[in-house]
Amino acid sequence: MSDSDFQSPGFHGLRNQFVRVPNSVISETWLQQKFLMHRKNVSGTKQCIENDVKIFEEIEKLHKRRKSGGLDVEKKKALENKINELVERKSVPLKLLFALPRHLLVVDLHGFLIGGAIGYVRRIAAEMGKMSEAREVVLITGHSNSRSDKDPLIKINLLEKFPQNVRKDPNNGGRLILSCKSNGSGS
Repeated sequence: MSDSDFQSPGFHGLRNQFVRVPNSVISETWLQQKFLMHRKNVSGTKQCIENDVKIFEEIEKLHKRRKSGGLDVEKKKALENKINELVERKSVPLKLLFALPRHLLVVDLHGFLIGGAIGYVRRIAAEMGKMSEAREVVLITGHSNSRSDKDPLIKINLLEKFPQNVRKDPNNGGRLILSCKSNGSGS
């Protein structure tokens, strides 16, 4: 894949509709991933991104509901499971992630709760371990909104749970880099 894959008028139209708008939750990388995932089909990509935007909105509503309180333990757990499921659903499926060019091996963890993020990163690492060649995946954790002087809890927990495989991105404080040794057997 080359940058020319993203020079078509159709891709530019998608960029203008989804990325270059105020308060967009869709990044350039996200759009490129989905465009390639849909084999450069503009209509399929557009439908996928529109669905992703709806999922983002639903995740936001569920997070607000979770924070509002008044939920018993069972309902809160069900809500947390639903949030993590939706965040994972909007992500590039792991079976397709490693078919993307290396510069697009990026996973946005926004929306995940800590346990969901840890589980998802564990599955990414497991897939990476099956590969015949080493890869790195960028994990977007963002910056803490509520803890201005500290890292986000997801970032802190990932660094603790995966000390051998996760490191801070020296060029971007809102990102981690996941590296896993391959087992050499291929996939």
